[in-house]
Amino acid sequence: MTIGQRRNRVITVLAAALAFAVAAPTLSGCGAADASTSSTAVKVVNVATSGGPAPYILKGKDGKLDGQNIELLRAIFAKLPQYKLNIQTVDFSAIFSGLDSGRYDMGVNNFAKTAEREKRYTFSLPLYNKQYAVATTSGSGITTVTGLESFAGKTLIQSPTNNVGVALKAYNDKHADAQITLKFSQSDLGAMLSEVAAGRADGSINDVPVNNYYAHTLDLDLKQFIIQGDNELAGISSSYFIFPKDADKQLVSDVNNTFIALVKDGTSKKINNKWFYTDLTPKLSDLQSENEQG
Repeated sequence: MTIGQRRNRVITVLAAALAFAVAAPTLSGCGAADASTSSTAVKVVNVATSGGPAPYILKGKDGKLDGQNIELLRAIFAKLPQYKLNIQTVDFSAIFSGLDSGRYDMGVNNFAKTAEREKRYTFSLPLYNKQYAVATTSGSGITTVTGLESFAGKTLIQSPTNNVGVALKAYNDKHADAQITLKFSQSDLGAMLSEVAAGRADGSINDVPVNNYYAHTLDLDLKQFIIQGDNELAGISSSYFIFPKDADKQLVSDVNNTFIALVKDGTSKKINNKWFYTDLTPKLSDLQSENEQG
């Protein structure tokens, strides 16, 4: 090998070594970037809903899910970029089985809190408070409600299987001398309220948001009276998002804290007024107190 050849070989080796030295930090940097990306990966939150009833959940004209619950849910997660929503429509009963099995991270369906559900699920802060009211017309003769006995001799159109239908049947079983005529229907709530507006029933008992929503969207000439008295339909109840019992505590905390922020900035009120035609947001001080107590 000549001196020239040896010199060229040395230069080639040095060049290769220099190239590796320059490339090594670059390769190391790529690894760090990958690790950083992995550590901040967006978490998918699988949400189950039955897709009804309105105005809590419904499908819009475009076929997409909408309603108070859905709009509020999306408003919350719009402020939580670390999560990505995956909303699935399933049978109502499948929401619970899916939460139990870990298939779903949240259930969104105008859920009330019961003792049995509290044993099995984690609840969000109360999202809104509501009461039952009878939707009726001026010609029904219903002018005040002091209890279920106020409907004696009247015809109410109801679903046979929901809480109201069950409560009214129980009332009739105990009051043979002051019966309510129950006209049971499998029609949707809008159709039943249309029956009331047409005079084919004296009234229908539903949540205030339901009565308001259909009276406005179907242009029904109805008025309503809050259910009073000593009965299971009287009083205020709240609605919640629900999570599995062993839910990700950070997710629950993020949802609750963001909901409080939406109450503070008026977003909750705006969404309620849009769908309920009234603001049913709980008091901010009550929400903050409950959130602090955990």
